[in-house]
Amino acid sequence: MSESTVPVICKTCGSSEMNVPVLQTRYMGESFWICSRCLPTLIHQPQRLAGILANADKIPATDHEH
Repeated sequence: MSESTVPVICKTCGSSEMNVPVLQTRYMGESFWICSRCLPTLIHQPQRLAGILANADKIPATDHEH
């Protein structure tokens, strides 16, 4: 990574790609980054991201347990 490249950060917790893996995703026409620690919340408890992601309270959670 060059000095002029700004690291991307997780939209939900603000963690940098320099500290934790991040994945790019899209929702409602918006592209954003989410880290590997926050991804389970997006999958299993998306309503907890209300106020961070638009309409997160309307995202259906998975209906299975691990």
